[in-house]
Amino acid sequence: MVNNKIAASITELDLSKDYILLVDSMSQQLGEKGIATGISLGETAPDFCLKNHQGEDVYLNEILQTAPVILSFYRGDWCPICQIELKAQQEALEEITAMGGRLLAIAPQTSEKALRLYQDMGLDFELLSDPEQKVIKNYQLQFEVPESLRQFHRNLIKKDDINGSWDLPVPATFVLDQQGVVCGRYVSADFLTRMEPIEIIGTLERLLGKDEALSAYLHSKNEILRNTLKELTQTQAQLLQKEKKAVIGDLTSGLVHEIKNLLNPISFLDLMMNDLSVKHQQYAEYIYDSRTRILELIDEVRLLSKEEEVHYKTSSYSLSLLIKEVVNLSLLDEDVKNQTIYFELNYQGNVQIDKNKIIQVLLNLIRNAAHALTNMPEKGIITIKTQEENGFVTISIIDNGIGMGKEVLDKIWQPFFTTKGDNGTGLGLDICRNIIENHGGEIGCESQINKETRFYFSLGKGE
Repeated sequence: MVNNKIAASITELDLSKDYILLVDSMSQQLGEKGIATGISLGETAPDFCLKNHQGEDVYLNEILQTAPVILSFYRGDWCPICQIELKAQQEALEEITAMGGRLLAIAPQTSEKALRLYQDMGLDFELLSDPEQKVIKNYQLQFEVPESLRQFHRNLIKKDDINGSWDLPVPATFVLDQQGVVCGRYVSADFLTRMEPIEIIGTLERLLGKDEALSAYLHSKNEILRNTLKELTQTQAQLLQKEKKAVIGDLTSGLVHEIKNLLNPISFLDLMMNDLSVKHQQYAEYIYDSRTRILELIDEVRLLSKEEEVHYKTSSYSLSLLIKEVVNLSLLDEDVKNQTIYFELNYQGNVQIDKNKIIQVLLNLIRNAAHALTNMPEKGIITIKTQEENGFVTISIIDNGIGMGKEVLDKIWQPFFTTKGDNGTGLGLDICRNIIENHGGEIGCESQINKETRFYFSLGKGE
């Protein structure tokens, strides 16, 4: 940090010598008359309540309960010297905050003007509004701009900036300890000079003691680094997921044609249908539907990977019939058929669904439940439960398997997260969630280690 950063920036403005002489003369006159000298070192600063740039009430005493306060009085958004000061304070804000300080800047302007300045300059500390200059008066900072300087100010100030008067605050900065006592100050009618941020930080160091100040600063830096690392890790994970999704999307797009060709022989069932018994015709229908679900699943993965909007064609369908069909298909799975399946069908009416999509969800959840039971010493139990709640139908798949801890439970909906090692892709639950949400429903999970796991989702009632 440059020690005299504000002074150096003001010098670059290249103000005329005549103007500088006028400011010097005014400063000398105010000093001789004892006008706008500001409150003194060791004095307790007057309490106040002012609106910040967002129109919120800010109470000095409330802030002092948590931190030392730096009060910076500036003239207004129209003043180029004030903008230089605010910019320097913003650049030093990290160090000021690390020392435990709280910076507040006060001007005789409205909250609306403060908000515009806050946004335009990209500030991170509060700008307080004192348009009636009550606080400015209490801090003994108000003075009247002399006639000799008014023409210069007319080129900068709009009439509404000073409420029709020529009263302004002299620039001042006060550093208050947590008892509100002034421990550092800079007050000067020469508004071409300001308290440098290095002086503010030095005062805070003296308040805390150098070792404590250094410890606070390092702690703050470590916290910033930890937060930055956390954000980078999250961003990296998001980018990796997007990259994986893109690869899967490209892969599935390329496989669609090949898989269709492989499934085409199923069409020979049409030629055999008349020769099949009624029971075998039903099995043939299952095979046809499975072909459709395979193709739709590939399309679902492709759309999910490209984050494209999905539109389903839904119709009213019997829930009890749907569950019967799903269970028949599930029993073809070796892991499922070795378990006991119970039913608690408290609702057996219709639901409004894309049938194949919901079959896909149920098959996935039943298969997951069966996998949770594979290492059980005794035969596991899978319970399928339905009930009507608040105009929706909730379907639950419950198993009495190994369960999941909170750490795993928090991750199961993340794409590519899997507990199945090489046997899982981590896309199953992500696809299930996508399907249910596109049906206007909700999906969730509850689990207790070595007790039970319950996956549940809601659907709209059918006619």
